[in-house]
Amino acid sequence: MIIFFDLDGTLIDSTQAIINSLELALKDYGYSFVDSKEAKRLIGISTEDMFSTLGVKDEDIKNIVSAYRTHYAKFYVSHTHILNGAKEAVLLAHKNNATIGLVTTKSYDFSKKILENYGLDKYFSVIVGGDEVSKCKPNAEPILKALTRLKLNDLRCENYLSKEELQKEFDFNKIYMIGDTTNDTKAAKNAGVNALVTLFEYAPSDVMKDEGVLVFNTPLECVEHIFSK
Repeated sequence: MIIFFDLDGTLIDSTQAIINSLELALKDYGYSFVDSKEAKRLIGISTEDMFSTLGVKDEDIKNIVSAYRTHYAKFYVSHTHILNGAKEAVLLAHKNNATIGLVTTKSYDFSKKILENYGLDKYFSVIVGGDEVSKCKPNAEPILKALTRLKLNDLRCENYLSKEELQKEFDFNKIYMIGDTTNDTKAAKNAGVNALVTLFEYAPSDVMKDEGVLVFNTPLECVEHIFSK
C-alpha cells in the first residue's frame, strides 16, 4: 500500500503565508495584488503559474518567484498550522504499514522543513516538490517521479519512469493520492492511481464532488476509508 499526500489544504494550512508572500513579491516588481479570495483559488498550482495567472510578464517570472520564496521563508513557520486529522492520518497510515509520500507543488526544501516542524518527516519515504518537476499536478509527472524514487531507492532522482514501467513494480490499485483540489484528483487519474479528496477552502465542495471521486471532511477520514476495505 502506498499513500501520497498533498501538502497545502490537505495536511497544512499556510494560506496566510502564501498570500502575504504573493502580495510582497508582486509589490517588489511593481505589480498590483489581487484580493485574497482570488489568490486562494490559485493555491495548488505551481508558483510560476500563480504569477503568470496574476498577469506577471514572462521575463519577470523567475525573479519574482525568487522574491516570493524569500518572503515565504519569513512567514511559513509562524503562519502555518497543521489541519484537523492530518497528523492522525499519517500515523494511521504508518501503523498499517503503508509507504507514505508527499507530492506537492510547494518547493522540496520548504515541504521537508514543514514536515520536520511537525515531527512528521520520519514517516515519509519520499517527497516530490513542485520545483523538482517540469510539469506540476495535474500532470502525472510528480506522482510518477515519487514512484520512481521509491523503486530506485533514490530520493532525489531527477528522471522518472513511465507508468507502464512502474506498473511492473507496483500494484496501482493499491496506490492512493489524497488531496484537496482538482489538480490532485486529475494528477491521480493521469497517473492511473486512486484519488481521494479531503475538503478545504481552496476548492468548492460541489466542484470536488463533481470529480467523481470519494470526498471526505478530513485526511484522517480518507485514510480510514482506505483501510476499511
